[in-house]
This record gives sequence, structure tokens and C-alpha cells, in this order.
Amino acid sequence: MTKEEAEQLAEKYLSGNIVTKKEFYSLNHISTHQAVEMRKLLKEYNLELFERFSNVRKYPNPGIILKNKKEFEASKEELDKIVEGLLFGIDGRNFDLLDYYMITKKNFQEIMRLFEQSDYGAVERAALIKFFAKNGSCLSYKYSGRTSPDLISKKQELEGKTIIGGVEVSLETKLETFKFLEENNIPQYTILYGIKLRRILQEKAALQYCKKR
Repeated sequence: MTKEEAEQLAEKYLSGNIVTKKEFYSLNHISTHQAVEMRKLLKEYNLELFERFSNVRKYPNPGIILKNKKEFEASKEELDKIVEGLLFGIDGRNFDLLDYYMITKKNFQEIMRLFEQSDYGAVERAALIKFFAKNGSCLSYKYSGRTSPDLISKKQELEGKTIIGGVEVSLETKLETFKFLEENNIPQYTILYGIKLRRILQEKAALQYCKKR
């Protein structure tokens, strides 16, 4: 598929009367792989059209209750961001569990129920299932078979030594990490704390590198 074809298909959907993208793909004989490639081309070459295509909301029943419509829009926007992150990454890196919690606090079952009502296909489903299989202990205790995810002890972490890459992590960096989790209402799971801690260390290392140049 060329970028011109992707743009033509997006404009065709936006200007047409078909409500769901799933139906649009089916009527235009677009496979799930082609649908992903289409969005990838739009994001790379025509970001404005990509955002319009991704964010458009069509409703079969114009009399839908406004409250429900708003709730649906908010939940669907969260799902769109998750799927986009899984397929295309975020800021040049792979989508991770902290990215997920920054988008939503919904668990596995809630997101999958929403997914079943969406326009996505097999490619997106596979990406979601793989992500949830890897991170299930934090996103759904029942799904993973565990009673609860590992929580980090703030007191022990602040009082003890943490060595990463042969370097001891400063108390300032630890406090910054806990502050981020608390301000964003993110559970203090060991894995989430570790992800954020390493991001902060990488950011500081990059800043130091830039200063030396």
C-alpha cells in the first residue's frame, strides 16, 4: 500500500456514512495487516489526517445519551492510545507497563471488553494478548493466577542501597521516582517503580552527555 492509497482510504471513511472502521475495512477488502500498514503510513507521512482518522467518532444512534457517549469516547481514546503504542512504540522505544498506567487504570478484562466493541482486528488482538500475557500479574490478578503483584517498600528502598549498572542510585532519584508514582496515582509495584527509576537515570545520563559535548 502506498501513502497516497492510505490517504485516499482515510478520506473515504471520514466522508462516508459507514459507522465502524471494521465494516469499512470489510467492504473495501482491507485485511487487518493492511489496516495496520495504512495507519502506519498515515502516521509517518500525514499526521494531521492520521489524527483525524484515529480520533473520529461515529454513532449509529444519534439519540445516544450524552453521558454514555462521553464515557465511550474516553474509554475508546484510552484503547486507541494503547493499541497505537503497542504497534508503533512511544518516543522511539517499546510500549511498556508504565505507559499503560499513564493512559488507563483499567484491568485486562475491561480493556478486552472494550476491544471486542472496537474496529480492531487480529493484529491488534495479538499485540494486546501478548502484552497482557507478559504483564498480567499487575493488570489482572485472576488472569495471571497470582494473588497480588509485588509491591515495593518505600521505607526499605529509601533506606537501603540500590545499584544499577554498577552505580548506586541517589536518594534524590529515588524520591523523584516515588513522587512521580504518587502524583500520577500509579500503584507502587516493583516493576513500575523500576521502569520509572531507569527512565530517570537514562534522562540524567543523556543530559550529562549533552553537557560534555
